[in-house]
Amino acid sequence: MAKFLTTSGTSHHIEQIIIGAKKTVVFLTPYLFLSRTLLERLQDADRQGIKIIIIYRQNKLRPVEVEVLNNFKSLDIFYSPNLHAKCYFNAKEMIITSMNMYEFSEKNNREMGILINRQEDKELYINAYQEAKSIIAASQRCDSMGQPLATTIPPREVEVKPDFNSGSILEAKAFCIRCHGDIFLNVHRPLCSKCYVEWAKFKNRKHPEKYCHQCGLEKQTSLSKPICKKCFIENKK
Repeated sequence: MAKFLTTSGTSHHIEQIIIGAKKTVVFLTPYLFLSRTLLERLQDADRQGIKIIIIYRQNKLRPVEVEVLNNFKSLDIFYSPNLHAKCYFNAKEMIITSMNMYEFSEKNNREMGILINRQEDKELYINAYQEAKSIIAASQRCDSMGQPLATTIPPREVEVKPDFNSGSILEAKAFCIRCHGDIFLNVHRPLCSKCYVEWAKFKNRKHPEKYCHQCGLEKQTSLSKPICKKCFIENKK
């Protein structure tokens, strides 16, 4: 059952969301002013190979955040100019809260939040996850400096639908079609942030890539066709 959180409880569980992540952690927050503790937790997660996805509204970062985030190996940043929601989650738990990622939030503000457990509150978790996914799809990818990239990737002809009835929603593994790095499963964005920056220099959607976005096998793919024939057929079933 969903649990009510006070200010201190919200801060504690946001930290636990990072600590408890196995493969992916997602932050939706209008302002990204991370405390030292959260930066260190995110660094720990990155060292463990955890995929970190951040969607935020303010299109600039402080130097300390740029310095830390620029060294992350598995990070996707998205810019959403209309974002007002605050939501933090991994594959098991989610927090929907009033708390922004201000460094002084816990010190100065009275906040409230709701902690959702995916197993106990499955329908609620899935509905919130779908909305988060919609926000990500409508957002603009940023580089590691937090600056929106000039070009967005247009919609694809194919769509991979996560299976909400089996396994973990966020822990389904996907791959960058160029470098084979672990990324969020999304055929609309089958390149990691670094490879996308390289692709954006030429913007050739048919440029041959090396791997299937879904299964990770060595297959001839491209931005317009990011998954192999076998995965495409399986997704149609």
